[in-house]
Amino acid sequence: MGDQRPLAHRAPPGAAGRQEEAGRCRLISSRHPDGPGRTTRCSRGLVVRGVSGSAAGPARTSGRARAARRAAGRRPGTGHSFCGPNLSASGRSVPVMTTYVLVPGFWLGAWAWDAVAAELRARGHQVRAVELGHAAADTAESHVDDVLDALAGLDEPAVLVGHSGAGPVCTAAAERDRSSVARLVLVDTGPLPDGVAQTEFTEPGTQEWTRAAIAAHGGGQPMPTRAEFAELGTSTEGLSDELFEQVHTRSLVEPAGAVLSGVARGEVDPTLPKTVVACSFTAEQVYPMIEAGVPGFAEMGGAEWSFAELPTGHWPMFSEPERLAAILDGLR
Repeated sequence: MGDQRPLAHRAPPGAAGRQEEAGRCRLISSRHPDGPGRTTRCSRGLVVRGVSGSAAGPARTSGRARAARRAAGRRPGTGHSFCGPNLSASGRSVPVMTTYVLVPGFWLGAWAWDAVAAELRARGHQVRAVELGHAAADTAESHVDDVLDALAGLDEPAVLVGHSGAGPVCTAAAERDRSSVARLVLVDTGPLPDGVAQTEFTEPGTQEWTRAAIAAHGGGQPMPTRAEFAELGTSTEGLSDELFEQVHTRSLVEPAGAVLSGVARGEVDPTLPKTVVACSFTAEQVYPMIEAGVPGFAEMGGAEWSFAELPTGHWPMFSEPERLAAILDGLR
């Protein structure tokens, strides 16, 4: 069972705790367990097989501002520190700092990443949590613009992390602005084919339920209750009733356009490292779909893909924030 204390009362663990948590997080190959794969040891002692070698607040700028910056052919600097070699005056290596851009899934704001962001900052990294638009007119495509806006303000490539419904959004953003992304991390989610909406990848009964919920609430979908999630097959493991209620109380109505529309994919770049953090499913459950060529899964068979297993429910940023941060720290 994860930490059940209120979000504001969570404190980052000490160094010993971090090492223990990192040891419990299993990183495995993107290929079948019996298949070939190179082993790479990441920071914090985490092992990945098959993988190629100042704090910022919620970020959301207008698409118009982003277009103006691009038209001018420049990006404003922010003064942040990013990944890359860093030498002291003596010429010795010192710990590098990474920037993480964290994107929440359906019904959540940038606040959803507070505990993970605090832990990453305690480990010396920069974090930017993205506030996706939740106006009635917002769509999956406008959410891609929100992520591109956040990436546009960076001086160096970042680790782009998308949870749940933000997975396809971040995949599209990384493909459209490849130079701004050092690694793509999808938390309990995956990419979707070009133009395919989230709801299209669910069972017919779930699609009908979702459309009915949107119609009943004037064009947007409120966050389901815990009982409804259980009926829909979405795991809330690791969340106490009290913690789930806190999250539900702060939740936002997801615009119909974000739920019912897809995004245009960019150019797939096999040189971009991609990792799936599997929480409510396992890599072993995904391999057969990869091998069968199921849309949305087939591309995960590429050498650039890896899986990290963090057994918990669908919301590890609430149930296991320190362990999720340890995995992200190990992937830089």
